[in-house]
Amino acid sequence: MSVWPVNIRRSSLRLTPRLSLVEQPASGALSPRRREKLPRRQIIRRRVVIQGLRTQGKRQSSRYLVLLVQEAPAGEESQAAFFTPKRIGAAHLRNRLRRRMREVYRRFIAPAVTGEKRLWLWSARPEAASMTFMELKEAMVQLSDRQKISRRSS
Repeated sequence: MSVWPVNIRRSSLRLTPRLSLVEQPASGALSPRRREKLPRRQIIRRRVVIQGLRTQGKRQSSRYLVLLVQEAPAGEESQAAFFTPKRIGAAHLRNRLRRRMREVYRRFIAPAVTGEKRLWLWSARPEAASMTFMELKEAMVQLSDRQKISRRSS
């Protein structure tokens, strides 16, 4: 059964072209976009690596977060993993917290430790769900700085 009114034909409808949100240069070529997310190659995906981090990584913790850090194997770049346990709440809350943690890591922590090859495992505690972005940033930067200090002293 057709949902189109009887007096309008499909062929007579003209769709207007979409307007581009990206401005085009005068030459007509599209300008390259800068990626605004953490590259997939910098996210730990292998279970073996995560288990190794849990057993051999150096642990730093605060009221809101737990950080495990380990030197990356030779020839590999820095990578990070972000965990949010189900105790935090519904899936949308866990996902939002994970997105925020990734963004803080990408913007503020990864650029600060560019020369050091490390594996980072960030785990949120239930109290972290109520944090604002700026509070989360301060907590993560403080933990990463504390980890640097303890690494120098050992």
